[in-house]
Amino acid sequence: MKRLFIVLLTILLTLFVSGCDKGESSVDISLLPEIMMIKVHENYAWGRHQSITVIDRDGNQYSQSNDTNDDEKPNGWVELSEEGWYESLLGIAENGESGGTLSANVIGSIHRNAGNFAEWNALPRKDYGEIMMDYGKDALYGVYLDDNGEPRLAWLAEYGDNPYCADNSQVMKFVNGLKIFDYKFK
Repeated sequence: MKRLFIVLLTILLTLFVSGCDKGESSVDISLLPEIMMIKVHENYAWGRHQSITVIDRDGNQYSQSNDTNDDEKPNGWVELSEEGWYESLLGIAENGESGGTLSANVIGSIHRNAGNFAEWNALPRKDYGEIMMDYGKDALYGVYLDDNGEPRLAWLAEYGDNPYCADNSQVMKFVNGLKIFDYKFK
């Protein structure tokens, strides 16, 4: 009986230790861009406001905010549709306000899903209808490297006046698991 207990305990310990790798990344993070994800809050209700949080491949978060009471873009405003957007994000990572580091589970999830960002970017958007007014929007993007090694943005989800998410259960599960928004996409 004692021998059976030891064998079962050994098997359980082996299964437990081998199961601990689930939160770990199985991808080579050196192949990921330095900035893996960004969250951008923009609001135009009372002038212009933009707050950007970048997440680097180690899970560190850095933020920068800009606002003005008129319609002019303030210094430091990052226009994601213009050239130089990625360099601006690197500048935020270098000079922005530190927001701490994500948990190992969240970092692992980002690493595991980063290879899907290009594919997810092509998905249609699911509209959840208007839920707020004058909040603006928080948009979540993944950053990936194209075939030429150039950084590209993959829009994943948006929360605010009108929530949207890429219409795919895997994307919704990923976005909800990050716990970046106070909204659960279904």
